Amino acid sequence: MYLFLISAGIFLNILIFTSLFWSHPAKHLPRPNIATGDGEIETHKTLEISWDVGIRNQIWPKLPSCENYFTRFAKRGTLPGLALASYPGLGNTWVRFLIEAATGVFTGSLYGGKYFVSAGHLGETRPFDDGSTIVQKTHLRCGERKACPMTWRENHIQRFGGRAVVIIRNPYKAIVSRWNHAEAGFKKTASKASLNSPAFEQFVFHNIAQWFEVVEDAVLFMEDVHIIFYENLVEDPVQETRKLLKYFKLPADEGRLSCLSNATTGYFLRPDHQDKVPFTFTHHQLVRAMIDRADRIVTGRYGSGLPLDKYSEYQQVLC
Repeated sequence: MYLFLISAGIFLNILIFTSLFWSHPAKHLPRPNIATGDGEIETHKTLEISWDVGIRNQIWPKLPSCENYFTRFAKRGTLPGLALASYPGLGNTWVRFLIEAATGVFTGSLYGGKYFVSAGHLGETRPFDDGSTIVQKTHLRCGERKACPMTWRENHIQRFGGRAVVIIRNPYKAIVSRWNHAEAGFKKTASKASLNSPAFEQFVFHNIAQWFEVVEDAVLFMEDVHIIFYENLVEDPVQETRKLLKYFKLPADEGRLSCLSNATTGYFLRPDHQDKVPFTFTHHQLVRAMIDRADRIVTGRYGSGLPLDKYSEYQQVLC
């Protein structure tokens, strides 16, 4: 009974938490240019890169046919801000690897993680807004476990000029990926016992709200958006990268893409772990409600929604 009361209380708090930002409509912005790669993107302009000839990183040092490809910075102040936004643990750094490999331009980040520098992501060493990186990583969060004020959310988005590449993944998988990272560390798996704990029960309630908030901010508040569906990216990383190049208004370098097709994972692609996760009935109700709302938002702005047929947990019949 005690655990039931805790669960009920958490569920009520999450409903209140989410209603706070559901009940406050976004400031009116021009209809965003949302592209999932299936629609048309203007291509008559080409992005010109003004290269910094200093620092560079060899992308594929172990592939003899690809050893002459490097990643470099653009000259400071020459590239516009462009967020690479996602819920945490959703493949953001892997997408950065794909972008750097395909474009030859370093990506940046708000967070400056030294761990990523050791893997060649030298954009971590630069201020995110210095104009030398092609995208900048953000999780659109003001804190770990709290609702972000509307003014903070709008101001944060404008730090990137209202522009974003947004990664969206099945939240069931995304939440478990983040739990594994929090409990066991990078690319490791949390114990089965932890998935049956009250802590995991609370974690799902808090994190599905955060997952939705990222989707809502990026799709409704950003003026210029390119959406990457994680499931499509895993199925064909090179094809999704081609769509990104088109969005960037950069020509495809077939040599780079050929090398990428032989080494698509990079170091930071997290493997799938648990096949079966004990989500509760209440979990399913709330997660499905968030998925449905996110699907309506994306459909309303773009014309087609989330790839729900690839969300295996969503397709299950609740009893």
